[in-house]
Amino acid sequence: MSDKYTRGKVRDFQLTIEDSGRLAECLNSFDDSDSWPGGFTGGNPFTAQRVFEDKKKRKDIRDIVAHSDDKIVGECNICEASLDKEAAYVGLLGVNPLYQGKGFGKALLIEAAKTAAEAGKRRIDLHTWGGNLKAVPLYKRTGYNWVPGTRVLMESHIPGIIGTV
Repeated sequence: MSDKYTRGKVRDFQLTIEDSGRLAECLNSFDDSDSWPGGFTGGNPFTAQRVFEDKKKRKDIRDIVAHSDDKIVGECNICEASLDKEAAYVGLLGVNPLYQGKGFGKALLIEAAKTAAEAGKRRIDLHTWGGNLKAVPLYKRTGYNWVPGTRVLMESHIPGIIGTV
């Protein structure tokens, strides 16, 4: 599925050592304090083998990556929401800091909403932290709203709208 926002930017992750290596490099780029407070890897950098083994165990609805040429520059995995069968959940969304602001995060979120709609979900959710000043505005621009009284649960009802059109 492709549109003007996702065409040439988003594809499915392939469970191969090659793609796992590309994704490991991307995930390691999140290890800066601006992307993840305290770092993303916890001092244990990702390797191709580690990513491959982790992905092999997962049962996501879909795992998509943003790419630029042959390089993976972002990832979004869409999984079942644990408490609501009518919702999908963004388990991880991240873009290499060098590629932020170029539409890759937006493309991943748009494709995630389409994926949720195709899976018959009425909503897609994600969690973040209140101080995530880079991402919260993007989430709002792509249809997510902060659920009052939560520690930053954001919901998008776009999959339900897409699914009824």
